[in-house]
Amino acid sequence: MDFLERPQHVTAELYLGDGGRSKKSQLGAGGNDRLSSDQGGHIIGRQFNGPRYHFNHFAQDTIFNRKPYARLEASWAAEKKKKREVRVDVKLSYKGTSRRPHVVQVEYWVDDDHYIRKFHNSPEADKK
Repeated sequence: MDFLERPQHVTAELYLGDGGRSKKSQLGAGGNDRLSSDQGGHIIGRQFNGPRYHFNHFAQDTIFNRKPYARLEASWAAEKKKKREVRVDVKLSYKGTSRRPHVVQVEYWVDDDHYIRKFHNSPEADKK
C-alpha cells in the first residue's frame, strides 16, 4: 500500500481456494475515481485464496476484468490443476492521486518458466 492507501505491489505463490467474495470490498474499489464501466476486481483472485479485504481489490474496467485478466487467471488455475507451481508479482500504476490504476503489470512464473504481461486498465486491454 502507498501513502494514499492504494494497493501497489503484490507477490504471491498461488494455491487453489474457495472462491468466496466480499461484495463490500468489490463495490468500494476505486472510491470516487471508479468509472461507471468498472467492477471491483481482485489482485489475487479468490480462487487462489486471495484476501477478501479492500487491499486486494481495485477498480477494473469490466472488459479488462472479464476477458484478458480472467483468461490469465484461468491459465494459472489450469497450471495449478496440473500440480505446477505458480508465483505472481503484480504491480499497479496510478496517475496522480487517482485510486484507479491505469496500468497493471503482471510478472509470473509457472515452475521455472517466466512471463511478463502489461495491461492497460481499459476495454482496449483485450486487443493487446
